[in-house]
Amino acid sequence: HVIAEGQEPADFWVTLGGKSQYSTSKRLQEEDMQITPRLFECSNQTGQFVATEISNFNQDDLDEDDVMLLDTWDQIFLWVGKGANETEKNEVVGTAQEYLRSHPGGRDLDCPIILIKQGFEPPTFTGWFHAWDPHKWSDGKSYEEMKAELGDASSI
Repeated sequence: HVIAEGQEPADFWVTLGGKSQYSTSKRLQEEDMQITPRLFECSNQTGQFVATEISNFNQDDLDEDDVMLLDTWDQIFLWVGKGANETEKNEVVGTAQEYLRSHPGGRDLDCPIILIKQGFEPPTFTGWFHAWDPHKWSDGKSYEEMKAELGDASSI
């Protein structure tokens, strides 16, 4: 049984736990997409700023005390945990730029680098994680409510 997007019956959404925003990027619909996203934990816990890759990642791998770098090939997301320190926040942008410059795949140096605060994750980020729990850090608020609360993103 095929149901067109936007024509889903109510019980379809009930089964999924309710209707909410989801990523509709054309890129996610491409049949031949061979992109394997890569997640790195960026931390100075050892006294030195280090980015460590996490394989087979999920939402639970996002460490609230660090900054995480998610590479989805045409975008780099920098997820800033609530407990990330100033050094981690300051170092990670340069690390992302160096990652692009030194990547053996010949990356586009104009690849967007997007900063995201913990608890304010947009669907373009959460879509890369299986079984994303939208309420894990939201205190029950919707994405739109949190976005309005976040205000000016330049204050990150």
